[in-house]
Amino acid sequence: MIAKKRPGGKKPSSKAAKVRRRGQRTTEDELLQELGWLSLAAPDHESLRKAEEAKREAIQTMYGTIPKSVAPGALTSHIPSGSNVLGVGFGLKEVGSTGFDDTDAIRVYVVKKEPKSKLPASWLVPSQVNGIPTDVVEIERVEPQQGNPLLPCGISTGSIRRNDGTMGCLVRRPGLPEVYILSCNHVLADLNAGVPGDVIFAPGLREGGNPNTPIATLTAYPRLVFGGTPNFVDVAIAQVRVSGSVAPEILGIGRVHQPPMLATKHQSVKKHGFATGNTLGVVAGISEDLMVTFDTDHVVHFSRQMAIQGVGGKPFSRGGDSGSLVLDAQTSRPVGMIIAGAGPFSVATHIGVILTNMLEIL
Repeated sequence: MIAKKRPGGKKPSSKAAKVRRRGQRTTEDELLQELGWLSLAAPDHESLRKAEEAKREAIQTMYGTIPKSVAPGALTSHIPSGSNVLGVGFGLKEVGSTGFDDTDAIRVYVVKKEPKSKLPASWLVPSQVNGIPTDVVEIERVEPQQGNPLLPCGISTGSIRRNDGTMGCLVRRPGLPEVYILSCNHVLADLNAGVPGDVIFAPGLREGGNPNTPIATLTAYPRLVFGGTPNFVDVAIAQVRVSGSVAPEILGIGRVHQPPMLATKHQSVKKHGFATGNTLGVVAGISEDLMVTFDTDHVVHFSRQMAIQGVGGKPFSRGGDSGSLVLDAQTSRPVGMIIAGAGPFSVATHIGVILTNMLEIL
């Protein structure tokens, strides 16, 4: 269940700390509670509240009134099955195929752009909602960016269960010695199927990793909820088995600088993923609600994500890059983590929702 986050993200209780000092294991649920992942809340900021109001007005204009009792972030559940629309966001208005202007726009993601004359009336996107212009963005569908056996080797990670993704970075809980790999639930825990203690490899087995030398063990992850319930993260951590065996530097980028920052429209960002390596992008949307299709049985509604477009006509990410840490291009401060791809766009989670106040990036 998704509920409000504890104010300020409290530190582990002294009792929990004493238990760890005695060398006893913390259960997965206790760790999830300490990290704030059992009570995840949507990212919140004045700009995101403005975006949420605009998106809600757009969905109501297109599909009818949404009861006030509906939880924020469940907007995609009001899009009719079979619709050409896949999601809604708020950010920049596209100009041409690769540019943006400074106009705030409600971004309506569709499977395919069609002439208005060919669309039923219920599929038409209004040109503006309450004075804010709309921008119809073609993405075909939103897919997780896990890898497959044909992708080249790089900074990859995964279990024996599913295709590989990217090891985003190393994290730890402040004041505690354990070091963890940070990546996606669908990369490390196979869409909730993973069990704490599952071995994790890097490189992933499909990218040439050694099955006899796992580098980490799956530790904890918030479960993905399928159906119309909003999800704000797709994340998991796995504890590094041998101290010092994984470097904190990101290939081609170096050390991550602190503190984390909130992504803004027009922001230039970078990342390194095992599939596409080092790429540059621009933040086009800051509060995107999208349905991610893992397979026919697993469709996840994500809310308040970022949309990032690659520069120079190149994709910012593709299959195999899920889990990549997204950094500000100039300062190398973290802003998000890649969870999926949507046509020419990458979908990333705001980093603050992942870290809460209980994890820090090395």
